Amino acid sequence: MDTYGGLILPKATSAFGIFMMRSYFAALPKDLEEAARVDGMSEFGIFAKIMFPLVIPGVLTLAIFHLMQNWNDLLYPLMMTSSTRMRTLSAGLALFVGEHATTYYGPQLAGALLSVLPLLVIYIFFQKYFIASVATSGMKD
Repeated sequence: MDTYGGLILPKATSAFGIFMMRSYFAALPKDLEEAARVDGMSEFGIFAKIMFPLVIPGVLTLAIFHLMQNWNDLLYPLMMTSSTRMRTLSAGLALFVGEHATTYYGPQLAGALLSVLPLLVIYIFFQKYFIASVATSGMKD
């Protein structure tokens, strides 16, 4: 309650993320793994040097999805925080909107823009990985 660990750790993974990454790893050819095993590579080496670099677009796409989901989450941070200094941006913005009897649209819209801007910047930088992930998802063996 009211700690960074309480806000971050329970939301660190999701069933969608597990399913998505399992699908990515299942789509990789088994021949690569078997060839590395025949060459004497360890299981960790197979994962780190062969399999993981092939699923980087999927990992970054999942990171974008997960970040967007947790960034825009309102109910969980409201339940887990009691002090205003621990509130997330979306929870603080929601409380700021309902705080005053009169509506101040300028500060509310500025807060909304600040809450959207980091996600937009992250998407712009990782757009090529996002598109690569979507483009390879429909391929067959």
